Amino acid sequence: MQINSIETPHDSILLIDKPYGWTSFDIVKKIKAIIRNKTKNKVKVGHAGTLDPLASGVLVLCLGEATKLSNYAMDENKVYKVTGRLGMRTTTLDAEGEIIQNLEVSAIDVNKEKLVLALEGFKGWIEQMPPMHSAIKKDGAPLYRLARRGISIEREKRRVFISEISLLDFNFPFYTLKVSCSKGTYIRTLIDDIGLNLGVGSYVTDLERLRSGAFDIKDAIDLKDNTTVEELENNIIDMEKLVSLVMPTVDVPYELAKKVSDGYSLAGLGCELFFQHKDFAVMSILDDKRTLVAVIENGAVRVFNHRRWSNNVQ
Repeated sequence: MQINSIETPHDSILLIDKPYGWTSFDIVKKIKAIIRNKTKNKVKVGHAGTLDPLASGVLVLCLGEATKLSNYAMDENKVYKVTGRLGMRTTTLDAEGEIIQNLEVSAIDVNKEKLVLALEGFKGWIEQMPPMHSAIKKDGAPLYRLARRGISIEREKRRVFISEISLLDFNFPFYTLKVSCSKGTYIRTLIDDIGLNLGVGSYVTDLERLRSGAFDIKDAIDLKDNTTVEELENNIIDMEKLVSLVMPTVDVPYELAKKVSDGYSLAGLGCELFFQHKDFAVMSILDDKRTLVAVIENGAVRVFNHRRWSNNVQ
């Protein structure tokens, strides 16, 4: 991985192993505070894909100009390890909610073979009902706020894709799965639906995101109360790396990069990739570093590092 220093303005990706109990916004605030305390500068920080407070695992943060790329990080597939408990359902579909169904263990007629057979029905394209305890917004307000007031509203089902769902462990009434899925998949809903399919109910007791797109938990930093800037530096990834992973890129001469940054039409400048790809990125050398100039999306140009390109003279 190519490393940046966050002593200077930082337009990068940061991987955090989110602790249990923290919200994704807690992580954003913490990172902002760590950087501000060291550099005295504010930096824009956003997360690419929310994790529930009761979930842990890899959380992709976008810093500075890289916040413009958060959608690309969120669009990628995710991998989770999740533990469910058979025989119970809760209002939130996880351990945080109130119990609304509780079967005696003796009444739970599920063994390993029956569970594995049920899992087969959740592979491929499936429909999910987003839970009320989610960040989906209705009239500008997250659904979880309505849910906390005892309000439930109609939601539309979503189609999501489960590319892998395998049983890692079965210790009745608990079971652990590995799930690879498309963006927008609600693992809590998946576990609840598995329980309904088995006729006994089920809820999430533990959830960990192992991978988000190209980013693996093994590359993420454990965030603690005393985490320092120096510890973060080893996990800073250039935003150019993210772009290179998700779309074609073209390297252009510095003079052309300046014109692209200033708003000139790529089609008019004769850039061949403009006619070959719907989406692609333009790179060039700035201050001896391969630097993102612009991302082209359906012919529309989104410029990056405009101030640096405009202020630089070669």
